Amino acid sequence: MRRILVPVIALGIVAMGVPASLATGAAADACSTSQSQSCAAPRAATGKSLVGRPAPATSGSNVIGTGQLELASLLGKPTALVFWLYTCPHCHEAMPAVARLANKLGPNAQIVTATMDPGVKGPKGYETPKDAAKTFGLSAPTMLVSDATARDSWGVSSVPVAYVIDSSGTIRKVITPTNPAALAPAIKKALAKVG
Repeated sequence: MRRILVPVIALGIVAMGVPASLATGAAADACSTSQSQSCAAPRAATGKSLVGRPAPATSGSNVIGTGQLELASLLGKPTALVFWLYTCPHCHEAMPAVARLANKLGPNAQIVTATMDPGVKGPKGYETPKDAAKTFGLSAPTMLVSDATARDSWGVSSVPVAYVIDSSGTIRKVITPTNPAALAPAIKKALAKVG
């Protein structure tokens, strides 16, 4: 059986490869009514202009635990901030390896993740951001951020995407993999370089 894949624009962020059967509701409507280039293919994250600049102030509710998380309070060592969506199949592929890497990093580097909620139900095991984090095996600090924070502050236009931040809080690299399996190894390599 051949799967038909369609892009979904959720909150203005492109998640490619969503099975047509799952592309329903507002996310599918946004894609089907959009004639923009972003509906055809993921765009490179515009966050590359942030390289060499301080990480934007970012906070959100804790997806895995309780309360609020603030990125600034988590910095102080090399950090990869990874943006993902629970409705994104590429994220489903990339994030378990990112979660395993986060668990293996020693005390000198870390992974923090941020996700958005487009307000649609994801596939089984990924129905909500919290469900997806559990399915990924994610124990790294994970915050639910607004679309405006992801898009306007960080320049996120496609997911998954990682921002590598040095111990002084300066963004050193943006990783936008063309292959989801390449994300975790690229993060590991980049963290080693800034560490």
